[in-house]
Amino acid sequence: MKVAAESKMTGRTATIMGVEGEEREVVMTVSGPAMPGAPPGPLMKMVLQFWTAKAGEAMRVPAIRELTGYNLWAYATMNPVSSMEKMFKQIPGMGEGMVQTMKELQSARAAVLRTHSMIFMPAVAAMMKQMPADKNPFGSGFDAEAPVLEMTQELAEMSTAPISDKVFEVPEGYTTAPLGEVMKGMIPKPTTAPKP
Repeated sequence: MKVAAESKMTGRTATIMGVEGEEREVVMTVSGPAMPGAPPGPLMKMVLQFWTAKAGEAMRVPAIRELTGYNLWAYATMNPVSSMEKMFKQIPGMGEGMVQTMKELQSARAAVLRTHSMIFMPAVAAMMKQMPADKNPFGSGFDAEAPVLEMTQELAEMSTAPISDKVFEVPEGYTTAPLGEVMKGMIPKPTTAPKP
């Protein structure tokens, strides 16, 4: 199996909740050996589109300025890209494109306004298309070129109003549990082999 990822600015722009945004697209593909009955090309393709606020919008829109400041603080104190880089580097071909994208988004302290994800599985879709119409779970009108999964998330509301302390209160009836006790329940107990 071979994984590849590439990232680029598309040049497309849009206004989302009154904020000017620009789009970056990441395309990841998984390729493998040829399969009988499957079309040539990748086994799976994932397209991720990130719409982020343009650089000048942080000065114009107070909520974007506040979010940009938070992103700057989060980068300085936590830097999640470092751990993601280690994870992605374990997958040959994925480290370069995906890590570079995450670094670019983080270095820009970008406020993400919309994400659009699509997953294509051409090999699986082609096999489904070859099934008799009455046996195909997707029906005779099944489009092998369409994504098998599509998801869009978009900013729905912005505010610079303070968040009520009630949001952070522990709900009634909940109690604290030490982390060690919680972890004990999640980690399986070691098994020992019977002595001969």
